Amino acid sequence: MAKYDIDIDGYIGSWFSSKRYIKNVIKEINAKEIRCRVNSLGGNVDDAIDIAAQFAAHGNVTCELFSLNASAATVFTLGAKKVRMHTNSMYLIHKALSWVNEWGYMNEDQITEAIQKMTAEKDRNSAITLTLANMYAKKSGKEVKDILNLMKQEKWLTATEAKEWGFVDEIFEDNSVQPADTRSTDFLNLLNAAGLPVPNFIEPEHKEEKEQLLESGMFKEFINALKSLFNNQNNTVFMKKDLVNINTLLDVKGIELKNGKAELTEAQLQAINTALDAAKNTAEPEEKKDEKTEETPVPENSADKDEIARLKAEIEALKKQPGDTTAPVNKVSDDTTEEADYFAHVKSAKNMFDMLP
Repeated sequence: MAKYDIDIDGYIGSWFSSKRYIKNVIKEINAKEIRCRVNSLGGNVDDAIDIAAQFAAHGNVTCELFSLNASAATVFTLGAKKVRMHTNSMYLIHKALSWVNEWGYMNEDQITEAIQKMTAEKDRNSAITLTLANMYAKKSGKEVKDILNLMKQEKWLTATEAKEWGFVDEIFEDNSVQPADTRSTDFLNLLNAAGLPVPNFIEPEHKEEKEQLLESGMFKEFINALKSLFNNQNNTVFMKKDLVNINTLLDVKGIELKNGKAELTEAQLQAINTALDAAKNTAEPEEKKDEKTEETPVPENSADKDEIARLKAEIEALKKQPGDTTAPVNKVSDDTTEEADYFAHVKSAKNMFDMLP
């Protein structure tokens, strides 16, 4: 296989296909001529336009297209000095896409807000589409209106058709390169996840499987979820894998967070509720805790605190009195009620003092 300086075969905008990565590669190789191998279904249009500008600034980049190339993957090749396309490859351009995520019950104010939001998104897409159409027109020499019509059709072009349109300069053959396996279900899934149409060259015996697959309700839901990740560059979606307990409870690999919020199904919410009930029922009641480890709380009433302070001072004063000056015990009065009450009072105060921390 021929040696290439750059090999782009994934989502445009991912690490090894990003504008920053391409910039670093061009700077590192510092070559007069750069060869770039391309096989991608597209991605982030911002990265694609930037890469096209980098290729144009370098001035001597040759892009060679293999298998299926679409969307942003065709955009950045517009900055190359020469574009070559393998005879078994296909080429697709389309209008700018963005993920629309509006549903549910709405009142008139919410509907108006949704319309305004979608109108703004429509205007943004129209501006991007026109920018791309001008780029394709400059490369091909075709009229912008013709390019816009082709983008609207979302039609896969053969290598010959792509050359006739002027998007590629040369068609080449390489017997070592095999065409894409169009009979693979994974192939169909990949196209649908990228929001791209299925090429019309699918074999007749495969059409029934294709139709059944596309009509599947579960498949449509799955594709919609993938599209939200593939097309939407404004909403941040990622998997939070360090929530170990929640992930284990819900039997998932990671909680999906979108703009910092998690969306859970009713079944997942029920699982969490059941787990909380079970934890509550098995928890040890407060009154059953080891009493030896608990300290007797100090009364918080201000009057009680004053009384304790007074008694503490009185006890301290008694402790400081010299033993030899203490009045002799009056055996007659020892049994009197007044002295009994006094010493009982002092004893109670001492007990309370000992209880203090």
